[in-house]
Amino acid sequence: MTDPQNCGGCAGAGGVACSTGATCGSGTCVCPMGQTLCGATCVDLTASDANCGACGYSCQTITSSACQTSSCTCPATTPDYCGGPTIAHDMWSSSSTSVNAVLKTQPSSSVNGQVFTYLDQSTDMYNVNQSFTFNEVAAQTGTFTFHWTYTGYHAYFNAQAGLTAFTTNATGVVTTQTLVAEAPASGGFAFSGVAQLNLTAGHTYGFTAIGTNYDSANVLQGTLSVESQLACVDLQSDPSNCGTCGVTCGATQACGTGTCLSCNGTLPPGSYLATCSNCLYDSTCTLTCDCLDQTQTPQHTTLGPCGIGIENLNGVLTCCSNC
Repeated sequence: MTDPQNCGGCAGAGGVACSTGATCGSGTCVCPMGQTLCGATCVDLTASDANCGACGYSCQTITSSACQTSSCTCPATTPDYCGGPTIAHDMWSSSSTSVNAVLKTQPSSSVNGQVFTYLDQSTDMYNVNQSFTFNEVAAQTGTFTFHWTYTGYHAYFNAQAGLTAFTTNATGVVTTQTLVAEAPASGGFAFSGVAQLNLTAGHTYGFTAIGTNYDSANVLQGTLSVESQLACVDLQSDPSNCGTCGVTCGATQACGTGTCLSCNGTLPPGSYLATCSNCLYDSTCTLTCDCLDQTQTPQHTTLGPCGIGIENLNGVLTCCSNC
C-alpha cells in the first residue's frame, strides 16, 4: 500500500506506478506538499517554467522570462514585455453547428492569453462532425505568433477531433490553417504547438474545433488555450520599443528613458555642464565626461541615452528630471 511502483496493488493488476516525484500512501499516489500533478510529473507551480501557475502554462510564451511565485516574470534588466498583435480578452464571439452546445471564453491566468471551452451532451455528434467556432475582430495588422494547447474528451467509439485557425483579409478572403488534422481521439486527447496568423485590422480571425463520435456517451468536450508570444524588453532603452511597445526610433536615433533622441553632437542639457569637462557625445547618444567628485577630483564617467536632464552626482553622470 506504500510502494510507489505498485500503489494500490501490483502494477497491471489493479495497482499503478506513481508518477515521478509522487509517493504512495494508503494505496493512492500523492504529490509532495506544495506540488501538483501535471501530466505524469509532480511539479511546483510557483517555480516551474513549463507549468507556471497552472499545468501546461509555459513561460516560453514570454521570451527570456522565468517563473517566480506562479507568474512568468521578466528579468530586472528587461522588465517590460512586448510582441506583435496580442489576443484580446473581451471581444470574442462563438457559434456551433450543434444547437445544444455550451461555449465559453475567458482570459487565461496570464497577461496574454485566452481560454475557449465547448461542451455538447446531445446526440448531435453521432457520426456527424460538429464544429465549435470562436472569433474576434483584429485590432492590429501584423503577424500574430501564439502558443496553443488543445485538450478534451470526445468519448471512445469512432471519436474524432480536429482544430483549425482562420483569418479574413481586407477583401474578404478567408485563409485557413490546420493546427490538428482530424484524427482518432478515443479516450481523450491533448495537442499543442506554436503557430502564426497574418492579421488585418478590422477583420476577423479565430479558431474552429471539430468533433464527432458514435458512442453511447453523449459528450464532446474540449478546451483550447491560446497565448500570445511576447518578449521581455526595456521600454526605457529599446530602440524598437521606445517608451511604448512598437514605437521604433529612427536609424540615427537612440532610445533614452523611453524617448527617441537625435544625437547631432550638441551636448544635452543639465547641471553637469558646470562641473564636467572634456565631454563627448557620440552617435549612439552616449555621453562621456570628466566630472569632479566631492573632493574636486576628476572622475571619468559615461552615461547612455537620457531623454531628460543630466547631473553630476559625486563624479558620476546621472539622468535627472529637474536639473
